[in-house]
This record gives sequence, C-alpha cells and structure tokens, in this order.
Amino acid sequence: MLSSQLQFPAGGLKRPLLYASIALAVVAGIGPSNIKAQSFILYDPAISSTPQTVVSATLDELLVPTSYISADGAQFSAFQFSGAAFGGAPTPTAADILITAPTSTSPKLEFQGGPFLALNTQFVDASLKFDVTELNANQKLTTAELFYTGGTSGTGTLSVSEDVDDMNNNLLGEKSYVVQQGYSGSSNAGTITFAGQQEIQVSKDIMLYGSATGDSASLSDFSQTFNAGTTPPVPEPSSILMAILGSGGLGWFGWRRKGKRQNSATRETASELLYQTA
Repeated sequence: MLSSQLQFPAGGLKRPLLYASIALAVVAGIGPSNIKAQSFILYDPAISSTPQTVVSATLDELLVPTSYISADGAQFSAFQFSGAAFGGAPTPTAADILITAPTSTSPKLEFQGGPFLALNTQFVDASLKFDVTELNANQKLTTAELFYTGGTSGTGTLSVSEDVDDMNNNLLGEKSYVVQQGYSGSSNAGTITFAGQQEIQVSKDIMLYGSATGDSASLSDFSQTFNAGTTPPVPEPSSILMAILGSGGLGWFGWRRKGKRQNSATRETASELLYQTA
C-alpha cells in the first residue's frame, strides 16, 4: 500500500504543517502584477457620458468638474489652472495647452503650448494644480519628477516652483527651478521625493519676465512623471480562509495518521501480552 511507504518525522506533523500553512498564506497574498496599462483615457462629462480613449486632450477639457485622465496606471483629476499676463504678453489659456501621455512605465503627462512667452518688459504668471491617484493598491507614489524645456535671453528670467501635498494639505516636498539669464533652449529636470502616498496634490507656479527691451523668457513644454514603489500585499479574506482550511485539512490528516499509529501500537502490545500469557 502507498500509505505504508509514507515516512513521518519523529515529532509528528506539527512543524511541517506550520511551514505549509505559512507557504499557503504567502501564496494566497500575492497581489496583481505591477505592469501598468499603457492607455490614455479621458473622461469629460461635457463631451461624453463614458470615458473615451484619446490621443491627446486640452487642459480646458480637464477643468470640467468630475473629469479626469487615466494613463499608465494612475488617474489625474481635479485640475485647476489660471493665467495672467502684463505689458502686452499673450495670456496662457487652458484651451491652448495640449496634454499627451507618452508611453511610460510610470504615470506621466506632458503639457505643451500656452503660450508661455514674455518679451521685453512683459510678465507672465500662471498656476496649475491637479491630483494624482495611484490605481494599484499595492503601490504608492514616492517621487514627482519635473522635466521642462525653456530658455531666456539677456536678463530675462524663467522660474517654476512646485509643491507636492498629501490629501490633507500637508506639505510632502517642494522645489524651485530657475533658469539662469541668457540660457536659451535649455532642458531642465528635478525630482521631489516623499513618503509613499496613494494620492497626492501637485501645484506649480510658472513665471516669465522679459526684464528689459530685447530680452525674453519662454517655456515650450513640461512633463510630469510620478514613480511608485511596491508595498507588501495584503491577503484577501477569501485567500486567508483557503489557507486556514488547507492547513486545517493537513492537520486533520496528521491527526488521523497519528491515531492510526497509536491504535496499531496498542494492538501489537496487546497481542504480545496474550502470546506471553498463553
């Protein structure tokens, strides 16, 4: 019989059952893949009652209440924008800012247009704010990287200030980027690192000042990339129950085997006593 060939440890099944239970619980707690979907979904109730797969969107479409963008495993929502210009500079408008979502392993949005341009003594001031939600429950946002292309001529100045807050308006990190004078056609980047969050608020203030006749400041585009770190997965209740039932079944099997061995030993001892008595 196959059962007669099974070998059990001297200490019974207690330790193997413990290891088996732990293994089942670990396997049951494995979360979904960290691979992010490379989709760009726009929901704008002013356009359609259902989310639409798009190639690009304009910022004014995201200013509609409850609208959002989903891209690379994250949702971008609650957009706010304002722009002001002085001295004859063109005023940046949300309708003139194009948003795309380049294929990326991390959530990323790119903004182009505006226009963001100040000539001579002109001055431009604009602010942008939005929320970012990581859609994978086993990951949390940990960094916000800003990349922008802009430049200045003469004594013109360009600066971008950025804040990252949690959903209770507590500051997680801040950074200011200033393009030095006479630095034309430059690309700049910087990163804000913070404690892992499922959802954050991002605010940025953009200022351009031509400063003097013949001088200028411009910003052609900027992109925002958000990186997320994996957090230990939490086993689902049903998975935990399966693990407990599985270990309980093994325990019952071990108890039955132990009982059979004890009964067999008792019968053998009784047989020996009867033989000696006879």
